[in-house]
Amino acid sequence: MHLPRLHDRRFRTRPVRALILDMDGTIVDTRAFHMRSWRVLVGELGLGEREYQIAEAGFGKTNWMIFSQWWPGQRPRGVDDDELSERKESIFRELIRGHVVPRPGFRELIELALRNGIKLGLATSSPKENALFLLEELGVRELFGAVTWGWAGIRSKPHPDSFLLAARLLEVPPVNCLGYEDSDHGLLALRRAGMGIVGIAERPLDLNRLRLWTPYVFSDFQGATWMLRRVMEG
Repeated sequence: MHLPRLHDRRFRTRPVRALILDMDGTIVDTRAFHMRSWRVLVGELGLGEREYQIAEAGFGKTNWMIFSQWWPGQRPRGVDDDELSERKESIFRELIRGHVVPRPGFRELIELALRNGIKLGLATSSPKENALFLLEELGVRELFGAVTWGWAGIRSKPHPDSFLLAARLLEVPPVNCLGYEDSDHGLLALRRAGMGIVGIAERPLDLNRLRLWTPYVFSDFQGATWMLRRVMEG
């Protein structure tokens, strides 16, 4: 495992008081279940491979953006974007129930943080129902002092709003937060929020891309736990 040197001066001058994590692709690898839910929805609507491929290529985009590509003009009669989105996400939750597994090292990371008085927050672009459902499935809902989600009246990533709101709810200044992300949009949001940045690669081919944003990039939370321990040791 490649372990980067902790050369960032911020860790010596601004103690870490909170960890704020993304969910999909970071804490849990949900990609396969999201794509299966799109496949089911496409079938229910009587659509075809074109619409599924648009959803696959648009992974990480909002459901509304994908619907707009399905139907660039006026929606078919009886089609409501909000209802379709709710249906798609309910299918996702049905499929992943009982199969929610965190990335290696996740539990060790949050246990280390809590033992040392470091608060936990979640900042996800997923809807509230998904965020709370996945935390409950992981058995860690009560450990997170702040949970922010998409579609809640705040701008989505790459805007920093979800991370900044989580920090505010935790009552921790952004400069004292470490953020964990797997996507370019999320990493840009962290940079704009002024937080420390840790990249968690969803796939091996993502490692070099994430290193464009931060030297602190790991294939899972085992390396990230090592990093946090080193940061606390000074």
